[in-house]
Amino acid sequence: MKPRNPFCIAALWVVLLAAGPVPCLQAAAANARDRLVVGLGAYRDGFYDLAAKELRAYLEAVPDDSRAEGLLDLLARAEIARENWTGAVWALERLVATGGAAAEARYRLGWVLARAGEPGRAREVLDAYLSGPGGEQRADALFLAAQLALDQGDARSAADRAAEFLEAFPADGRRAEAWDLRVRAAADGAPPETAVEVASAALGDPAVRAAPAVREAVALAGATVARRAGDLGAEARFWEDLAGFATDPELRARARYGAGAALLRAGNLAAAREHLEAVVTAAPAATWAGDARLALADLEAREGNPGRALGYVEAVLAGAGPGDRFELEKTAFALAVDAGDHDRAARHAASLLPRQADLEPAVRARVRRVLAETAAAAGRVGEAVAHWDAVPDGAPGWRAARLDTARLLLQRGRPADALRRLAPLLGADDPGGAAHLLALAAADAAGDRPRAARLSGWLAEHPPPGRSAAEFLKRRAVYLEQGPDRAAYEAALRALAALPGGGPDPAWAAAELQRLAFQAGDWKGVLRWSERAREGDPTGGALYREAEALRRSGETERARVLFQRLAGAPGRFQGPARAQLGVLAEEAGDLDGAVAAYRSALDAGLDQAAAAWVGERLETLSAAGPKPAPGARPPEKR
Repeated sequence: MKPRNPFCIAALWVVLLAAGPVPCLQAAAANARDRLVVGLGAYRDGFYDLAAKELRAYLEAVPDDSRAEGLLDLLARAEIARENWTGAVWALERLVATGGAAAEARYRLGWVLARAGEPGRAREVLDAYLSGPGGEQRADALFLAAQLALDQGDARSAADRAAEFLEAFPADGRRAEAWDLRVRAAADGAPPETAVEVASAALGDPAVRAAPAVREAVALAGATVARRAGDLGAEARFWEDLAGFATDPELRARARYGAGAALLRAGNLAAAREHLEAVVTAAPAATWAGDARLALADLEAREGNPGRALGYVEAVLAGAGPGDRFELEKTAFALAVDAGDHDRAARHAASLLPRQADLEPAVRARVRRVLAETAAAAGRVGEAVAHWDAVPDGAPGWRAARLDTARLLLQRGRPADALRRLAPLLGADDPGGAAHLLALAAADAAGDRPRAARLSGWLAEHPPPGRSAAEFLKRRAVYLEQGPDRAAYEAALRALAALPGGGPDPAWAAAELQRLAFQAGDWKGVLRWSERAREGDPTGGALYREAEALRRSGETERARVLFQRLAGAPGRFQGPARAQLGVLAEEAGDLDGAVAAYRSALDAGLDQAAAAWVGERLETLSAAGPKPAPGARPPEKR
């Protein structure tokens, strides 16, 4: 601030000299008067350094000079002119202390204290000045007080002073700057919602709209506080206002990105896309174009387009520096996986592998799985297995890794290795029974029937979705049939046969149990399982065994009925059933009926042993020989 000269220096010269000799009782009086004369002349001629030196020396020598008020004012102006703020403070403090100085001297003291690096004292002096009435420099004092308060972190006082300035001096040329002070103060100290209102009011003021630098600062501050307030609509409006008048391409790109990002967070995807695509199209090389592409990637992902999102991320990745590549590679990898683009996922996975220690466990496991799948598809089994095995037990994705490894090993004819990978998964917690199903296939391929039987039993107790307990109980029984533990085999059959609801597998089990009882001569057992056994034996064997058991149990008529059914139906048991009817006819004394039945049996077809036996009976009957011994029968069909 250059010193103003409210009075004529020549007039002051006349006044000071006309006042008479400088009162001094010492011999140095003449020297002091000389200093005064030199100082006044130096000030008049613009030699402020000399003027300040001589005037201060005079005032220190003659502090009670009646002309001290005017001399102190002159000294303060000289010190201000040469920007010696400490000297100016010395003069102005004494000028204010005289009590006769104008109020403006107090403002000037506050102004000088601010430049002297004493903002706290400056504010006290300015507050004292502003507490009085009027004052021709009140606008200056309010503006400076607002600046100092903001610099000292007193946002509330700064906001109050700026608001008072705006209301009291609407035509002041610093109106835009005052709005800037008020907005910054509100941003620092007011609730975010209040700050948004202040910034909005500032942008509506013509003075601000006519000052591009201030308008930019207000829009940026408004966007910041609006985001803090969670008012995404207001944030977008501040950015849009900035984009509307910004002439610098970089600033305009930043503003359009800000608007697009705010609208994206607000869920207004169409409006967000318009802004973000404008950044990428109009300023593809701008600093904010990369952020716009990443925001567009987020937008596309939200709309279910991971492939398009991946394209934006890869565009940023192409020009990214070393410090940014890792996070971008992670994002690109996740999007490639979501898009089902295995080749690109594998490429990004390979880039991430050297820094696998920095990956989250779940991402690390997924990277290994993608690389393993790539190697497996290329026939590099060892590499694929190594990637899957690198996922430790218990880590995220480890179960899937073990399943994939086992599946590959099984496909490659290595069931034993597959079983070793599956062993940790075969606990009670096997969602969907995937591990047990795969282990069952491996055990079957390895010929390990006991293990296959155990796995089938577990699956029967925990049938996977869409599968039945009956299916696995039958498999367990089949595996046990070839083993030494007959009791276990029969127990498996009984468990299967006892399942409620019927069905082909329980009926098959009943047929097997009936067959075992028949082989053991357990006629009651045969009859116990016969009803369900018929459902599981479409060949007629179950019905034949039931008829034979009835005959052996003395229920001849019931047996005859069943044999007659078999004898009238085509099939492998037609001949044996007719032979049995022949035996029953002989036992009843109906020799003609027996001969007819035996001949019919031969016509229907018998195996060699049965045919020989029936032939012998026919010869015997033709010779009118004796009836067959009670209980005699052709060789049995099992």
